[in-house]
Amino acid sequence: MADHAGPVPHQPRTVDQLAREQPQASILVVASPLYITALADDLARAAGSLRHAERLLLVSSPAPLAKGALAPHWIPSSAHHQERLGGSRLGLHARVAREILLASQGKQLNAVEVQKKYQQFIKKSAPLRQYNRKTMTDDNVRAFIRQVMAQGTKSWSTALRQMRAQHFACEQHRFKNLFVQVQENP
Repeated sequence: MADHAGPVPHQPRTVDQLAREQPQASILVVASPLYITALADDLARAAGSLRHAERLLLVSSPAPLAKGALAPHWIPSSAHHQERLGGSRLGLHARVAREILLASQGKQLNAVEVQKKYQQFIKKSAPLRQYNRKTMTDDNVRAFIRQVMAQGTKSWSTALRQMRAQHFACEQHRFKNLFVQVQENP
């Protein structure tokens, strides 16, 4: 995709191109470990193109790549931050990035300093909560969904919270797909 001219020709199409155009910039990448793995070569080149390599920050879950060449730039976004920042794990990286930007107060970002701070947050945080929930078959999940929909529940996220409150387990993506199936074919 980076080889495509894009909607505006001659504009940066890679992170490295952005870094070469703005070598004084701070670049904050918020992505899954798989996406960062796909961009690893481009991100490593971008770090080399920045006048201050520590201004490249990668907010993501801990992963094997976090111990490689990109390790100095990796800001650990862990479930340990969830209690402090709230919300679901799905948007946790974005909330960590928001917190980083708000704390910077317009100053240049520094991956070394931010990384230390977030590693400390993890060390000081309580152990992750372990859930002891019973798994359900797809048919059982569909039956539960029909039941809560009959009681007025209209969103899959509300229904999933209701199910988990009753100590049943279902992965979020799977539950959403089943919820949509039930909506389409009650």
